[in-house]
Amino acid sequence: MITIAQLSRLLVTFSVILGAHAAIAQNTPTSIWERAIEAARDRDVETAVRLFERCAQSAPNAPQIHYNLGYAYKLAGKLEQAIAAYERAIALDPDYVDAHFGLSLVCLLAGNFERGWQEHEWRRKFPGTRQLPLPVWDGSDPASKTIILQCEGQFGDAIQFIRFAQVLHKRGAHVVAGTKKQLLPLFKLCPYIDQLITAGDPLPPADFIIPYMSIPTALNLSVETVPTPIPYIHTNPQRDQHWHDFIHTNSHLKIGICWQAGNGDPNWEKHIRRSIPLATFAHFAHLPNVDVYSLQKDPAPEDVQLLAELGFADLSWALAESEGGFLNTASIVKQLDLIVSADTAVVHLSGALGKRTWLFLPVEPNWRWMLEREDTPWYPTMQLFRQRKPEDYEYLGQRLFEELVQLIHLHSKEERLCKN
Repeated sequence: MITIAQLSRLLVTFSVILGAHAAIAQNTPTSIWERAIEAARDRDVETAVRLFERCAQSAPNAPQIHYNLGYAYKLAGKLEQAIAAYERAIALDPDYVDAHFGLSLVCLLAGNFERGWQEHEWRRKFPGTRQLPLPVWDGSDPASKTIILQCEGQFGDAIQFIRFAQVLHKRGAHVVAGTKKQLLPLFKLCPYIDQLITAGDPLPPADFIIPYMSIPTALNLSVETVPTPIPYIHTNPQRDQHWHDFIHTNSHLKIGICWQAGNGDPNWEKHIRRSIPLATFAHFAHLPNVDVYSLQKDPAPEDVQLLAELGFADLSWALAESEGGFLNTASIVKQLDLIVSADTAVVHLSGALGKRTWLFLPVEPNWRWMLEREDTPWYPTMQLFRQRKPEDYEYLGQRLFEELVQLIHLHSKEERLCKN
């Protein structure tokens, strides 16, 4: 099955093949088309929008142009125009899978979950997507039914969407959850999952199957009805005790940080925009009564050196699969007062555990975080910090510092009250 990451790359990487499309080549100057694609790739948003608009005027009946114009509008944060452009592409080609999927992401980003999730089902029509071997659960009464949840996406997606296993379990279903092998030990601790399977395992007898990201469609999910049974991820008591003893050696505020998204992914370039420099956290080193722990797996050598210079504890050794992987990460997070991170699996884990979480978001956030708001319906204890413009890390660092000073003051008051 094609992954969400692969689908995202279909939107981010504009294919030069489109430049040779007959309708475009016949009606649009090639130089304008190529310059528009180049501008979009370089995130020169204003230029991309202007040039794609010119292309659309020259070839109004070419669905590929309206699709790319929709994506350019999305980059510019003009969601209504993006929706209109995608709708025009679909009107010209009703089976245009990329346009339907692009429309889904914009609708979800805009908070229109009802339409967004419906359009999101078009991902199942991408070439190479395997047919599901069982009837797809349609939202009907799941009581006494065995339902297989098919894993899709990355680690963060799996942690975010496993919450729906609890919803189905409470409604009487026998839940078989597919998962990535790295998450298997962590998900084994979830009492609402009756059976776990990983890639390559034979499917058990079942009544229905449903991919993780199709469950919102079956449930008619809206922003207001996102289930938040926090915490819905559980930890190992023995590991909890070990990390409590390791971390709680004083009464300081304990902060965990993570800055590099997509760590370990061979296509790491696509994660650059949602990552932040480690130096953004340098202010923390000057704050009294604060202990900082790095939750970054496999940090770069220069980051390891900077961690040492700042006096931050590097826990990357404890995050390796051989040391417990996500089991250790979850127990460490549970012992901390605050998690501050780029858009990584760590923030999903922290949010699912109900920890106070501060999430840095780029100018172009992922659909799940929507726009403008500082909170998220997915995780009640999470606060969103948004870039004002690309690579504007100084503003984020300063705002974070100011918020952290207030939190330290609150923590100190709580400590004094506890002693009294």
